[in-house]
Amino acid sequence: MSNKRQRNETDSCPITSFLPEPSSHQSVFVLEGGKTATDLSDEIWFQVMQFCYGTRLGSISLDLLFRQLPHVSKHFHELCICYVQRIPQDLRIYSSGGELELVDWACRNRVKVGSFTMLENECSSLWMNVVTHLFRVCNIIELHTIDIERICNVSPLFSYELPSLPGIPASAIRNQVEDHHYFHSSLANVFADDTPALKKLTITIDREHWPHPLLEVVSDTLEELILCVCLSQEVIRDDQDLQYLTRMIQGMPKLKKLMITMPFPASFHIRSTTLEEIDARGCPTYFNLSECVCPSLKMITCMYYNPTFNFARPVVPFQRNELKFTHKRIEMEKDVLADCAHVEVGNRPFVGLKVPASCIIRYAKYI
Repeated sequence: MSNKRQRNETDSCPITSFLPEPSSHQSVFVLEGGKTATDLSDEIWFQVMQFCYGTRLGSISLDLLFRQLPHVSKHFHELCICYVQRIPQDLRIYSSGGELELVDWACRNRVKVGSFTMLENECSSLWMNVVTHLFRVCNIIELHTIDIERICNVSPLFSYELPSLPGIPASAIRNQVEDHHYFHSSLANVFADDTPALKKLTITIDREHWPHPLLEVVSDTLEELILCVCLSQEVIRDDQDLQYLTRMIQGMPKLKKLMITMPFPASFHIRSTTLEEIDARGCPTYFNLSECVCPSLKMITCMYYNPTFNFARPVVPFQRNELKFTHKRIEMEKDVLADCAHVEVGNRPFVGLKVPASCIIRYAKYI
């Protein structure tokens, strides 16, 4: 473990803030017994701040981050910095120039990152380096969620020079990132030194790049994997390259939920003793589940396109109107819903399924 991670969190917090300058006067709040607000422990103030301000960082000016609290006194100014260093924060970043100041501030103050989400479909190679640097210098020991699914394209039109920011030195982002696989490899190198207890990963990977270093580094702790496998070349190869992914999933000892999107023809095998839920709504009709050996599985969700369907195939095809769709609707994407039909595996055999008889096959149909 690096020296950076060994710093005792009870030590005084380094103050290198971009928050507004505090007032020179001290707090005048008087509590029962003649004590002032500064006599309360940091832990009590952290609970108050968590209730009032939450833990989300992003899409808000730093001047408004804690409203007026940093202005009250130097004590509260320092308390705000200690809060983001000790309480895991939810970073939600757009790949725009305006967000660089927030990332720079987070790097300078060694923010404790609990979750990270990139909210842009395309980003420059600069941003891939910036995100890698963020994870390298911030506290990621309690990082539990990463969503970098949308970092799958490097836009040549969306680029700009890095401004002068002390928290993100130019030396940290000197090398250009050519694609998101290189970006994932860079993150894997960071996590190899300080492996976070990552529980949920949302990621887009290229079918042409196996093995995948980031999946290997975090495989021991993942409980939920949301995976989009893209195809960078028009030539569709056989399914041999997907066998690595089958072995990868089989080797994840805590994985409970798998959501997969693979928009190309393939036959897929899934083997896992821990998986409880599989969601394959993002796979086309010609994507087939050839084998599923999952003794703990409770539900498979897939799509129904009258009269065809994807993923889970019954040995005997459904008759017309045999599936009874209810109005227990599920959200497919923003503002798009689908009706559902449920079938128990014990009541109808499915191709390649070796799962409990109580496992539910849930078919979703667009309204």
